[in-house]
Amino acid sequence: MYESFEIINKLEQLKAAEGKLLNTLAFFERKVRRWYSREFHTPLFDVYKLDYQFILQQYYESIIEGYSYNELLEVTQRNLLDELSESIEEEDQKYADSLIKKQQEQLEKQKVKDTPKTQSLNKTQSNEANNPKIPEINLKFDESLL
Repeated sequence: MYESFEIINKLEQLKAAEGKLLNTLAFFERKVRRWYSREFHTPLFDVYKLDYQFILQQYYESIIEGYSYNELLEVTQRNLLDELSESIEEEDQKYADSLIKKQQEQLEKQKVKDTPKTQSLNKTQSNEANNPKIPEINLKFDESLL
């Protein structure tokens, strides 16, 4: 029984270290929730009932409270706006590429639909050119007129 507890304990320690070393989003969220719990004297269990976006806003606002106007402006421009701009450009390019791909697929589908009709029409036209149909003329003479 004690050995099982030791194994579980070590596995949880490894998971915690992995989150910190890899800087995972899950680790960051837990870190911010723990900060909120300490900062606002709220049981951690209750913090998990709160909207994460609200907690995140409190976290970042508490960090930037100490910045002067110029420091905040510089940090915002350097770290946030440039990255956000690049991210938006990448997303726009991905969206444009996906639209182009959809249009190309639709054109290919349209080609496939049109091709058999065109081929059968061409076959019909070539058959008519090689073997022209001569209309049958049924002439009946009225012999009494002769």
